[in-house]
Amino acid sequence: MISHIRNSDGRTLIWATTAAAVSVIVGQLSASWLNLCGTSWDSIATLALGFAASVMALRYIGDHLPQQTIRRRPMPVVPLLFAMMLIALSWLTPTLLNATLLAGCETIGSTWPVASILTMLFPALIVALVTATAGLFFKVTVAESDTPWIDTALAGAPATLVLLIPVALGIPAFPVAGLATLMVGLALATQFLIRPTDQISGHSCISNDSVATARSASARGTGHRDTVVIPLAAAGILLVAITEILCRLMPASLPVLIQCVCITAMALAVLSRPLTVKLLTTPALRFLAILTLALLPVLFGPLANLNLAINTGSLSAISVLFLRAVQCAVFAIAAFVPVLFGSHKIPRSFLSRLPVLCFLSGAVSGLAAVSHGVSPTVLLVIGIGLHALSQINDILRNEGARSASVQRFSIVRLYAMPVLSLLSMLLVELGSVDTSRTSSLLFSERTAAALQHGVAAELIAQSHANRLVTTVHTSCGEVTVWQRTGNVLEFQRNGMPVGRTSTDTNVSPQPIEDILPAILPLANHDQPARVLLLGDDTGVCLRICSHFPVQEIVAVRTDPKITELAQRFTWSKLQLPPDQDARVHILHEPAMLALRRRELNHFDVVISSGEIASLPSAACQFTAEYYLAARSRMTPDAIFCQRFRQPDLGPEPLKAALATLLTAFTNVGMIQTMPGEILLLASNTDKGLIDPRLLASLQRDHVRREIATAGWDWAQVAILPLLDARNPSGIFGHESPAAISSSNCSLAMALPFEVVRRGDKQSELHAAFGPHQQQLLAAVPAPEEHEEVKRRMSALAQQLEILAGMPDQPWTYRKSLQMEMKQRPRPPRDLVESGSITKVAHPLDVLRQRYFVSLGQALSASSRGELTSELINRLDTFTENFEPLITNFAHYEIVRLHELSQHPSPADEFRHRLHIVFFTSPVDASVRPVIFAMQQLVDQPSLISNDTARYDMLNSLLQKMIERWEARTAWEPRSALRVQNDVNLSVGVANLAMAQMEEICSSAVVDKSDFLLRRRFVNAALIKPLRDYRDHVLAHRMQAENSGEQNTEDPHDVPLLLNSGNGLNTN
Repeated sequence: MISHIRNSDGRTLIWATTAAAVSVIVGQLSASWLNLCGTSWDSIATLALGFAASVMALRYIGDHLPQQTIRRRPMPVVPLLFAMMLIALSWLTPTLLNATLLAGCETIGSTWPVASILTMLFPALIVALVTATAGLFFKVTVAESDTPWIDTALAGAPATLVLLIPVALGIPAFPVAGLATLMVGLALATQFLIRPTDQISGHSCISNDSVATARSASARGTGHRDTVVIPLAAAGILLVAITEILCRLMPASLPVLIQCVCITAMALAVLSRPLTVKLLTTPALRFLAILTLALLPVLFGPLANLNLAINTGSLSAISVLFLRAVQCAVFAIAAFVPVLFGSHKIPRSFLSRLPVLCFLSGAVSGLAAVSHGVSPTVLLVIGIGLHALSQINDILRNEGARSASVQRFSIVRLYAMPVLSLLSMLLVELGSVDTSRTSSLLFSERTAAALQHGVAAELIAQSHANRLVTTVHTSCGEVTVWQRTGNVLEFQRNGMPVGRTSTDTNVSPQPIEDILPAILPLANHDQPARVLLLGDDTGVCLRICSHFPVQEIVAVRTDPKITELAQRFTWSKLQLPPDQDARVHILHEPAMLALRRRELNHFDVVISSGEIASLPSAACQFTAEYYLAARSRMTPDAIFCQRFRQPDLGPEPLKAALATLLTAFTNVGMIQTMPGEILLLASNTDKGLIDPRLLASLQRDHVRREIATAGWDWAQVAILPLLDARNPSGIFGHESPAAISSSNCSLAMALPFEVVRRGDKQSELHAAFGPHQQQLLAAVPAPEEHEEVKRRMSALAQQLEILAGMPDQPWTYRKSLQMEMKQRPRPPRDLVESGSITKVAHPLDVLRQRYFVSLGQALSASSRGELTSELINRLDTFTENFEPLITNFAHYEIVRLHELSQHPSPADEFRHRLHIVFFTSPVDASVRPVIFAMQQLVDQPSLISNDTARYDMLNSLLQKMIERWEARTAWEPRSALRVQNDVNLSVGVANLAMAQMEEICSSAVVDKSDFLLRRRFVNAALIKPLRDYRDHVLAHRMQAENSGEQNTEDPHDVPLLLNSGNGLNTN
């Protein structure tokens, strides 16, 4: 009896450890694949094809293995050989995948049909090889096992949790193959130390008769193929639908996927125990699972609220990811329960080819459907319907085995559950899966800020100016375009921000973080001729590149539908759109494939502008393999620039990215453009990381013009913080972190924990990088340019002081500009003329003098009643290129001249008003420009004839008014009477604007409920606070002020006349 127990326990332990080892191998293979080939539908489908090929090969090879010879070995020699092969393959897997992917890129042309899938079929062969080897290792190690295949899968799947151990121990760069080696070694050690008694005695416990019996059982099982085919195909389709829906509620990540697999496997293992089956009836469990799936759309709203609470709570990183995994596991379990209880009567082995192929075919079909725009709710209905049909099929198959009397009494009970399952499909239509709005709300930084400020949950979506413009289903996910403040549009993929574009840079500034990835590398190269642009879904970088004097631009984009969005929103108003430029060639394929195609020539500048770094789809773009592929497409003096986007990030991921770049490039550094926005620069040139002529390049007309579209001066770019990773005493002076690669998947594993980790990450970044940073200009040995930068930054500081400290008093800029010209004139230039050298004023000082002269002539003509449009338009030329203390305030002067001349061109006047409102600093506290712009649009609706565009502009102006009054919280008014006037004007024009928005909301394609929520928010954030401020604070102050103070007008409220004789007198 003791021998029997030992034999049984030994086999169980060997079976469990071997299944765990195989699961870890499959997990390592999948993670390496996703970090190399990406997470597109083509990539995942090709991975599934690789697994399917391995199942076919495994069944064929397994049937021809000499089982009797293997079992009669006194020592597990054959398992040892397969274990050594498996360990070797696990270490070679990243290299083999990369090599075969390169071979595929060299063999398959980019213009071939389904080129991406055909190319990735080459590394899929490695997937098939490794998986088949793992299966053979299991077969020769557990040769006597007759355990059902599904029990083996459920026993091994929880072992994938060991892939997260390096992250938990703080060593995310530990090779994943090391974990696989440990698990294979554990299985092998178990085989050596705990051998069943039949092997100890040298005799096999499985005779030929038993093998024959097993084969006959398998043959009998072929008659029940329909019982397993339909539920497994349904499970594959349902998993795709569930993934699509839940990824709109939480960011997808490898740690969540691994935990979900573990939880699902353990739950299904418990449900499949005989005791559970006895306690719970099988039909009821199957119906409960199908009902859970059908309720997913109904539960979408509550789940969104749950995830909102999780994201904004104070939970630890582990808890947040675990709760996300639990949500995914609940519905994954529901998808597999009908499989578990619908196929338990079928004779199975762990080598069952049919179940795995059915599941993979269902998953691939679901992926293909989603990539072609099929809604995940449709897939949900299909999956539920297949499960219900499978139940009916089981009843009909067994109907002949029951007697007529039994059938007569049990027909209602038999068909009740299948019929209810079919009816549950109707529940799917009762729910509302608004993925676009929900994901945008959950993944927005404004959501957390709104909750912190006490904004009601139902008002968060309307707490800023926004409107959903369009939704497009692409091969890489759901892409939405949102109208933001002014003429700015934001592109999102699956709710995650992709980028922003300004459709009219004369009115609304182009966000600087979206154009610097193109401007900086192009300006940092001496003579860029050929540019390779990767990603850039918004098309902004391509628009910038087309404005530079380059010979060729190759733009590699993710999907043709996204390019159509760029044509519609980003390029439509250009005289020569990039897609019509002869220099531009647009390719649609994954970036990691394009970089490996030798049909592309070498480039002088390579720009990579992808997604947020924490997403699994972006992980493949920060690996050593990606950087080496990029280097292979570059000339010796080329510049590589990559946008690293990730809000709320600590220093460790950035250090790892810099260390990874150092494996491919000599010169490596990073520039922070905005909080959460990093540019990674790299090159192999002898000139170093920063070109000595960078500052001179930034001052070129076409460069200054592009920077000015963001409301920035080139000097602001010159003072951006730069960190040089090659500095001997810098950040890597003592020790460099391990590089990111497909062999460790460190970024994909660790970054999701870092993103949800609570802490003061800005202070962490400053402490880690601050001591090693310097201004960009410090890397350029150009003293004259340094002095010019200081001069311009001084003027910008004065401009900011006027806007923030003296709101609605812009005319004081004249004295500041006059002081700059008198006290800090630029050195004169030498002019060679007729063989002699004469000193002439600096061109920028001449520009300022010309500005004062033109302004003085216009004001003088206005005083005489002779102001013409020609005089006003002369000032318009000073707004084209950004000049501190001129460009911004010239719009004020032009608006004032329009007012003095009885508004000769309302459209031009309104355009300048909008420029004043939107092209300014966030600390600007002036409210009157917003009031007057809104009043003009309310009074003259024809200025924006399109109702949708007018609704958006009124909404944007309301948002700007809220921001301006919030900026005044720390401002002490000089006159309570004048502030009261501002309050009354603000409340009055805001009410008029909302009344007009209500009138046109239906024609503007805006839901009335959205407008009502927006009005509630404006009333709560603007109208009510202003009325309370007027009735309590200002009323008290006005009683304390004397009448002289109340009636005193600020002399700067009215512009002073200028003496045009010398161009400097401001009276």
